[in-house]
Amino acid sequence: MVCPVFLCLLLLSASTTSDLSYTWTRDVVVAAEPSDFQIWTAIDISLARRRELRRRKEMYHSHVQKREEKVVCYTRFIWCFRDEGPFEYWDTLPESPEIIETTFNLYTRHNLLEGDSLHYDNNSSLNVSHFNASNPVKIIIHGFGGSAANAWVGQMVEAMLETADVNVIVVDWNKGAKLPNYMQAAANSRLVGKEIAELIRLINYERGTANEDYHLIGYSLGAHIAGFVGTEMKNLSRITGGQWHSLCHHRRAIEYFIASMEPGCSFTSVACDNYEEFVRGDCFLCSDNTSCGNMGYFTDESLPQIKMYLLTRADQPYCGIQYKVMIKHTEDQGITWGGLEITLMDDQELSETFDVTERYEEIQDGVETQSIVVAHPLLSNITKVIITYHKYVGWIYSGLDEWKINKVSVSGPFGNMFSYCSYATVLRDKQEIVLGLEPGECILPDT
Repeated sequence: MVCPVFLCLLLLSASTTSDLSYTWTRDVVVAAEPSDFQIWTAIDISLARRRELRRRKEMYHSHVQKREEKVVCYTRFIWCFRDEGPFEYWDTLPESPEIIETTFNLYTRHNLLEGDSLHYDNNSSLNVSHFNASNPVKIIIHGFGGSAANAWVGQMVEAMLETADVNVIVVDWNKGAKLPNYMQAAANSRLVGKEIAELIRLINYERGTANEDYHLIGYSLGAHIAGFVGTEMKNLSRITGGQWHSLCHHRRAIEYFIASMEPGCSFTSVACDNYEEFVRGDCFLCSDNTSCGNMGYFTDESLPQIKMYLLTRADQPYCGIQYKVMIKHTEDQGITWGGLEITLMDDQELSETFDVTERYEEIQDGVETQSIVVAHPLLSNITKVIITYHKYVGWIYSGLDEWKINKVSVSGPFGNMFSYCSYATVLRDKQEIVLGLEPGECILPDT
């Protein structure tokens, strides 16, 4: 990537073939990215200061009918910004283009080592670039406290160019996004949205592309910027936004998106009315190829406007094969309290272990226990399982010393199934039992 402050080096390995298949490694000295704590602290302080400032203004202007509206204009493209409507809360206007100094760098499969600098007010930069109007355009926008020199940006560029022959434009507005003033960065995002829209207009005019050729990928405030562009430039092909979430690592969305472009790494999602039904396995099967899709880069190949759900792995690789595990409990043995654990094993002796239930769960006879697990993407041809029963021991009640099951099945969303059938197979507390599986669904013999 082009970065004037930091030394960037892209090493290309392997030969280029007729289908432009290639691999490469990247060795980059990148800008240090702020930690989650730094980001959240800056946002929290900025919002607290904003609330205090509003409180003081409201006290001072308590007898004024309407406050004075602020406006700023940057005359070259007649861009005017007001602190009205949804932007009134910010009470901050964008800084000038000269202060923000947004840059645009184009990467293609023909200029992997060095990006072409583009300028929305200079068509000559486009004319001497490697831009290919026959290919789609991907625009990557970093967020608050970020920079185009952050590692994830380079990783996403590489993954996109390995996945498809596209034009990738990286937007760097780090001087307008810097910590600690979140309110100013949020205001600046409005101007950056105008700049990107102007660049799209220039490319469309000079190269004959259309809004439908553009896919914008924004992270944190970059997602806001993508939204501003979409408001101004109608009918963009797609906008992908990764936002912060109070319950998860906010960079995980980026990691999922990048991982979704890796060969053999799919995030299969299943259409379902709600999450509870999905995790129970009530709507797990992709029977007609219309009820499933993919999360991430290939989401646009899924059906629009349908709720879809999936589970991901806790650690890399985040993608995996989702399996529905079903255990049928033998009748007439009452109730026990405890947990069931399963280890999936394939024909190459790869294995992975999952909890089917909690360790203190009530388990009833004669019913089925179902659970969705996400196995490593290499764990595909399941030939046997190891089942372990863990008896719960409590002060008031405890589980049985042994528990019996009739059937175990492991099925994927596309109809592949492996199963075991045998009446009253005994599971003893904390003792592993190995069960061989047969392809398809086994049938319990009549008793």
